[in-house]
Order: sequence, then structure tokens, then C-alpha cells
Amino acid sequence: NEMIAGEQIISRTLTQVALENSFEKNLKLVLEQLSSRVHSDRVSFVLYDRERHRYTLSEVMARDTELSPITPEMVDALFREADETIQNEKIFRIDGTCESQYAELLKSLPIRSILVAPVFLRGELWAVIAVASQQIHEFSNVEQNLLRSMANIVALAEIRDRQNRAIRQADFEKQMILNNIGIPIWLYDERGRFLRANTAVGKLAGVDAERLESQTERDIFCDALKSGEIRPTDEVIATRKSVHRELVWRGRNFKVAAEPAFDEAGQLQYVVKSAVDVTELNTLLRDQQVINDCLENLFSTEDVENAVEALLKIFCEYFKGTRCYILKFDLERWKNTLFAEYAVPGTKKMFGKGIEYPLSSIEPWLEAFKRRENTLITDVQSQESRAFIGEWSAGYIDEFDMRSLFVSPIYLRNELWGDIGII
Repeated sequence: NEMIAGEQIISRTLTQVALENSFEKNLKLVLEQLSSRVHSDRVSFVLYDRERHRYTLSEVMARDTELSPITPEMVDALFREADETIQNEKIFRIDGTCESQYAELLKSLPIRSILVAPVFLRGELWAVIAVASQQIHEFSNVEQNLLRSMANIVALAEIRDRQNRAIRQADFEKQMILNNIGIPIWLYDERGRFLRANTAVGKLAGVDAERLESQTERDIFCDALKSGEIRPTDEVIATRKSVHRELVWRGRNFKVAAEPAFDEAGQLQYVVKSAVDVTELNTLLRDQQVINDCLENLFSTEDVENAVEALLKIFCEYFKGTRCYILKFDLERWKNTLFAEYAVPGTKKMFGKGIEYPLSSIEPWLEAFKRRENTLITDVQSQESRAFIGEWSAGYIDEFDMRSLFVSPIYLRNELWGDIGII
């Protein structure tokens, strides 16, 4: 019967939506199903702007291209009339049973029957789906149930789309954080299989990083190992501990570090290896070139948050620092938040996850960041340095016994994203 057929349509639509990641395609599918199953001339998807309390037509699917058009003013007037009903998560209906109640409204519209279902996200009205006809039609309970179910399916599709966008953005930011680092970095899985490397590794190998293969990257530093000496990556896998080596390769001196990265269950997930050319380390430090320009987006792993923290540990050890951190800026709200932080054992961390700090705390060097310049303060304790840092940030100097500070800006998509600092 009609009710069973409606339930089958809902089930098939939900299944297809679960298999399709594109919100636009899912919305089109829902509108097509409603257009073919509910008595109507057109099916509309209307977005709600909470701040301006305004309804805006987003998508419409009409059976007849010669239907009288509905202007934006008509759309807003119609759904304002329905606002009290749909804000209470109820179906709004104009049909043969209630025409007189909305007689004045119907005179201004090229429709005589309409059925509207709200789409709620996180307890707030986000959009509505409406089926309308130029004929007087009494919508059945099955049609009303189908419309409400389709509205819920659209909400699920939008929630998943937002989650996917958030995941992609988070992964991109994490990848770009690693690619902002101008020293060679390798990433291996828990078995020691080569996953990715950045452009600096490609330069060592003499090929583009995208073309690096397992054997090619293995050849780097291999001739610098003594006979029978185990590779740093293999030693990390065997011992689950950090490994540091000093190697001479092609006439250059390198400090090679390999760090384990564990998952929440304590299982080895990645091995992060890096190499710093220390042949001219003092020159590099004087010239403030330890962290270079933003590299190409070459790292792509499912989760590199642990790898970022492992790298901060490496920086602290290489540069004899006590803390290393990455802050993310929100220039519109003039705030910054912690992205990642490492402090050597026995040292308290400076920042807290999820806590917002005023950007005014680092305002003295924001101008330098905008010029893509680094900030190096060799004596944080001096009166001159305290005056430059500012009263708010100066409070950290004594609390955390700061002596020197090196900070470099991080740019993503050519926009100032945050900074990385070593104390």
C-alpha cells in the first residue's frame, strides 16, 4: 500500500545518501524523490539566516518550466508566515482543509497548496524543504511523513558533509605544519615502511619528493653507516625509544633523529625521522633560517598529530630548548590558541589546550610576521626585551624562567596561520 511504498522510498534514499559523500548530489536525490512521490508542481530547498531572520531560496525542482515564478520577497513572506510553526519543529501546511486561514497570503502567491518541513541542525533551524502546487490538494499523512523523513535525511547529509570538511581542513593544516619545516623529514609506518617525505629529503636524494621510492630514500645516509650498524628507524621499531646519530654524508655533518609516535592505546603508529645539517649550524642560527619558507603540500597521512609533537621534541633537543610550541591565530577575533606543545621532562607547559589568548600578547612581532620575518630574542630577561614583549607576555618570563626565544611565522595558502616558537 501507499504507506509501505513510502517507507521503502525512505529506506532506499537513506541507503543511497549513506554511499554518496557529495551533499549537492544527496540534496538533488531527495528533491527528485519528493517531486515524483508527493503531489506538487515544484519542490524547494530554502536556507534560513538566523542572524537576519530571513529565508532564501537555494534550490528548486519544477515539473513545468512555465510555472509562475516565486520572487525572493514571496519566499521570505511565505516562510515568515510559517515561522512560528516550523521553529517548533512542526510541519506547516496550506491545503484544501485550511485555505481560508491563509486567504490573504494565498492571493499574493502563485500556489494554492504547500507543505513545509523544517531541517534542524544542533537544535537550531537551518533550512526548510517545501512541496507546492498551483492546485488545491489535501496532503495525505503518508506525504507528510515522507517530507519530514526526507528533511531528516538532508540534515544527516549536511552533518556528515560538515564533518568531512572539518576532517579535511584539520588534516590539511597538520600536513602543512610539517611542510613548513625546512629540514629533511621522513615518515614511516609501524613496520618501518616508507610513507612520505618532504621536499628537503628530495633535495638530498636529488629527485622530487613525490618520486621518492622506498629504496631511493634508504640510500640516503646508508653509506655513512658503519658495517653492521642498524638503521635509526629499525632501532626505534626494535626498542620503542628515540634514536640520535651523528653522521657524515657527502662531506656534510648531519644530526639524525628518529622518534616513535604512539597511538592512544600505546601502540607504535609512526616513526618520524629528521636530519639537520650541522655543518653550518651556527650560521643557520645567526641567520635565523632554521625554519624556512612554506614547502609544497607533499605530506599526506591519515593522522600526523603525534608526528607534530614528536618533531617539537626533536627541535627542543637539537637547539637545547626547554619548550617548543605551535600557536594558531584567529585574526578576525584577535585570538590565538594552542595547536601543539612540548616541554622537556620536569618542565611545566606554558599553554593549555582549548584556551584562547589575546593576540595583543604578541602584537610587537606581528608586524614582523606579516613581513615573513622571524623574531629572535637572545636575552628575554633584559629590560629592553621585557619592554618589547609587553606587560601581558612579560608575566610568563619569570613564571617559566625564560632565557631566550626564537619565533617564526607559519603561512598556509599564503595567509598568516600561526607561529612556531622555541624557548
